[in-house]
Amino acid sequence: AVINETIAAAVEEQSATAGEIAKNITNSAQMAKNVSNLVFEASNNISEIADAMDKNYKAAQDVSTNIIEISDTTNEISRSLHEASSGSIDISKNIQAINESNKQVAIGASISRQEAKDLYDNAKKMFAIVNSFNIGKEKFNIAKIKAAHISWRSKLEGLLQGGQTLNANEVSSDRECSFGKWYFSQEGQQYKDNPVFKEIGSYHKDIHAFAKQMVEVYHQKKMEEAKNIMKKFENARVKLFKSLEDFYMQ
Repeated sequence: AVINETIAAAVEEQSATAGEIAKNITNSAQMAKNVSNLVFEASNNISEIADAMDKNYKAAQDVSTNIIEISDTTNEISRSLHEASSGSIDISKNIQAINESNKQVAIGASISRQEAKDLYDNAKKMFAIVNSFNIGKEKFNIAKIKAAHISWRSKLEGLLQGGQTLNANEVSSDRECSFGKWYFSQEGQQYKDNPVFKEIGSYHKDIHAFAKQMVEVYHQKKMEEAKNIMKKFENARVKLFKSLEDFYMQ
């Protein structure tokens, strides 16, 4: 009887340990999926940058062609005008130097584009591998939520620097953005008693409130106050992202 009890206790202990290991594996897989989402989002942005660099590369090629034509013309002038030959040669050398610089820019753009494409391809492979794990339905797309609120930060910073136009009525409330609609939906409210979920709601509300307040103060020409509110916005954003990650991993 004593032996049986000992065996039963050992089995129970091993079962608990196995359960804990399974939970850790699930959390690790979830974290990997989260990372893959962020990398996939980043690779999309890098791909857009690469396209822009490709346009610059083509523009650099056109400039190089024009400079070569100018160089040929300058050489003709230098041969015809012997008295100004020294100056023409200097101009020709300068143009050739510019042409060489443009070639280097074009080469750099081409290399960067290839590296961006490689990263994008690797991100897609990583995304596919991680998604092969069956870890259940995700609560929400954390990468899209972060990207949306980072985009708002960029708009506010652009407004402070004078490179962005934005009115207070363009700033939505915490119930009107995509995440806010999910948060207050029936699906989201099933987590309403979760402490971390409550933190998320509070920080998210602060972010939208600070954004609207900052725009209003900016248009009142109170720049220092606007900058201080921007710091509060950023502080709330950092806390929101941390709570999102904590909640996502539960």
